[in-house]
Amino acid sequence: MSEIARKLSPRILAPIFIAVLFVSSVLTAAVTPPFQSPDEFAHVQRAYLLSKGTVLLDAPKGMPSGGMIDTGLVSYQDSYGRYPYHPHRKVSPEVVASAKNIGWSGTREFVYNPTAVYFPLAYAPQAFGLAVGEALSLSVDTSYRLARFLALLTSLGLLLIAFRIFDPPPIVLGLLIIPMSLFQISSASLDGVANSAAILAISAFARAVVDKRATRPWVLWTLCASVFVVAASREYLVPLLLLVFGAFHFTRDRKYIFAGLFLTGAIAAWVWLAMTTAVSQNPVGPTVSEGLAFYAAHPLSLAKVFLNTLSGSLHFYAASFVGILGWLDAPLRTIDYVILCVLILSLLVASFRFRGAPGTRGARALLLAGSVASILMVFLWMLLAWTPHPASIIQGVQGRYFLVPSVMVAYALSFGSTSRQSPGSKRLRGILILVVLVVYSVATTTQALSKRYDVSTKYLEASHAASVTTEPQYGDLVTGRVAEPSFVAKGDEGWWASRDYSYNEGVAIGSDYVRVRSVDGSVYVYPWRGFCQVSTTPRIQ
Repeated sequence: MSEIARKLSPRILAPIFIAVLFVSSVLTAAVTPPFQSPDEFAHVQRAYLLSKGTVLLDAPKGMPSGGMIDTGLVSYQDSYGRYPYHPHRKVSPEVVASAKNIGWSGTREFVYNPTAVYFPLAYAPQAFGLAVGEALSLSVDTSYRLARFLALLTSLGLLLIAFRIFDPPPIVLGLLIIPMSLFQISSASLDGVANSAAILAISAFARAVVDKRATRPWVLWTLCASVFVVAASREYLVPLLLLVFGAFHFTRDRKYIFAGLFLTGAIAAWVWLAMTTAVSQNPVGPTVSEGLAFYAAHPLSLAKVFLNTLSGSLHFYAASFVGILGWLDAPLRTIDYVILCVLILSLLVASFRFRGAPGTRGARALLLAGSVASILMVFLWMLLAWTPHPASIIQGVQGRYFLVPSVMVAYALSFGSTSRQSPGSKRLRGILILVVLVVYSVATTTQALSKRYDVSTKYLEASHAASVTTEPQYGDLVTGRVAEPSFVAKGDEGWWASRDYSYNEGVAIGSDYVRVRSVDGSVYVYPWRGFCQVSTTPRIQ
């Protein structure tokens, strides 16, 4: 067994994992309709604007920040715009077929975009895919899927480089394969490239820590480029700058100090420029600087907001870190969360190194400090830029924002655990747990997404509809009648009728649906729990 563990060293395991992650991501993308990752509409639009050379978004007089988007892309996005936050809505084959026929129009219209503060370099893969698709007159659907695929390849390429620079501990691989991470890297949103670039930066820092004065020059450039891409597009990850300055302590190379100062100035300049030119569609109150000044003068108010937020949201943060898919409308089963958390914690134990490699104590402390600072920045940024003022709780925080801080903790707790001197049995345990986690996570993710979006999920097909002439009175099916229990229908298994109560959209989260075809050929979809089987005569029971 120890011989097997020795042969499966991190140098060999990492490329195998990348290949597995690629296959898993392709499978995930195959069951995920376009634009079903949070804010993916805006991210793809920003990538399109970058493909047209737009770096700083426009803000015409009297209008919020945005840009000129091809109306073909707008129409394609509209095809999938009715599904977010409506878990009962399935994506029908008719919608997919119709969307595939939409082409680039060559006509553009102004569209608001909330990503003005994000430096768009991380959108380069998606922008290239959209540009190629438009230049070759491919359909918008094909162009979008090309953009999504190139974003995936870029993310995996960055991870492969990162793992070649520094061997990843098993817990880092595990965090990349949990449902939320797998779902995001499979989408065309910003997260896949940004998270991979962050891991590249952490790996470059770790290499500098180990090599010390023998660190090669390209490590500096890799670290700086990665930090800029991430921190300029994900402001709450600005604490990654600590890694650039901290690397000086180990390398004694003053270039790291100068590079850190330059990066700080460049990121600050971009954020200032973007925020002073951006115009929000729905202003939340004071500007970020004004809100910061307010809470600096009222620290007790800030503490109260933080405590109120944490007291009622920890369960949501944990669940959305592991995976609440879609637009937070495709949760996993409770048992899935339990099993995945047990596997993640087991993998952390298998990766943990109490003492770590010699001379890494300072690096561990810096990574932990950076993680804590990033988590605090998540809450502070969402408070100032997203939450209406005055605030009682902080809005908009999701568990996926804590992936990079968690990776920093993982590296901090496992420095040295991936070396060839690590116990073979411990390494083998980590590999076995990782294999179980991969299989379970991929199966859980694809199952949850299929249930959320697959139109074939357990429908009762009724071929006729009839009216009820006795009390209570029920009418024939009519167009738009989706929230009233007002008909009975004859299906293959007898007469079915809606129960005698009303229900609102979304009340049947996670349940199946009934599809009823009326005598005029119209099709209506209702939550399953709004139905009951009745006798052979069309009367409500």
